[in-house]
Amino acid sequence: MVRAWLDAVEEPAGSWDVVVTELVANAINASPVRGHVTLAMHLSSGRQTYASSVPRVVCTVTNDGSWELTGMKPPVPLDLLVARSARSDFNSPAGRGLRIVSALTSGGEVNVTGSQTIVGVWLDRGADVWYAGGSGSS
Repeated sequence: MVRAWLDAVEEPAGSWDVVVTELVANAINASPVRGHVTLAMHLSSGRQTYASSVPRVVCTVTNDGSWELTGMKPPVPLDLLVARSARSDFNSPAGRGLRIVSALTSGGEVNVTGSQTIVGVWLDRGADVWYAGGSGSS
């Protein structure tokens, strides 16, 4: 379904398989039994530059369950969470997925609202990112 959507909007799959898999796996692991996980992708006008806006692909994963963001006020930039997890035990499997997602996208954030956690990431169209085959435009 994700690849079909990417094809429809003429966006190379690139690293999206890994990004979506990591985010959905995290959401499933964090959700309570019988909880819900929702995946949404859309095109956004993106960020403004001096001369124009740079379009971006946005992926949002929402799950039932609240992420404890101790000492941080949502929305929390993904890079901040990655930096915080880097200071923890590097041998722990927790947090590696977010490091991968951060490396493969242009940015992201985590928001907690009531009993849901929403993780949104984006990739500016035409951005040069790393993916399993090497460096290339995605």
